[in-house]
Amino acid sequence: MTSDKVFQDNHQWSIPASSVSDLLNESKSDPKFKVTSGCETGVSNYINRLHGDDRRTAIAETLVNLGGLCSIAGAAMSSTNGPLIRAGALYVAGKTFQDGKALYASTNKRDVLANGLAVAGDATLAASLAARYIPAAKKLSPVLLGLGASLKAGAEFVPNHYTIQHIERTNLDPRPPFLDSLKTPPKTVA
Repeated sequence: MTSDKVFQDNHQWSIPASSVSDLLNESKSDPKFKVTSGCETGVSNYINRLHGDDRRTAIAETLVNLGGLCSIAGAAMSSTNGPLIRAGALYVAGKTFQDGKALYASTNKRDVLANGLAVAGDATLAASLAARYIPAAKKLSPVLLGLGASLKAGAEFVPNHYTIQHIERTNLDPRPPFLDSLKTPPKTVA
């Protein structure tokens, strides 16, 4: 191996960088690899997905999220909102399940914060839909909608996706392989 860069990536990994480092280094006294880690927000991870192989899924998620939020906004602002209420409720139910599952699986404080904000946003969006059915709380529905959307947006800016940015070999021999020195040099024509 002649290059010290054996791997470089900016996408989300499910394995902590420290675990990969421990696995790659057979001996702590003589490490063979240097692992550099970093963390991303939901937004930067999403942008990486748009520029990577996961583009179609990322675009589909965007359309679902925009459609769901538009349904909730329409239901909160409109008086004739039967279909919008149903579409918004379906969206909130799906997102609450997804975010709640992520919160349950959170492994560090930043994950808990990000997923907790997302779940709180889901609950607030659900409350904005429910407020449409309570005559005394109808005017509160748009306020809850704005608060829920703010919580959901805030969750995406918490740096909680730990990533492996670079893995570098540290035990490379700077000398060329022995057999390379035995190769005959190319003949030159005068």
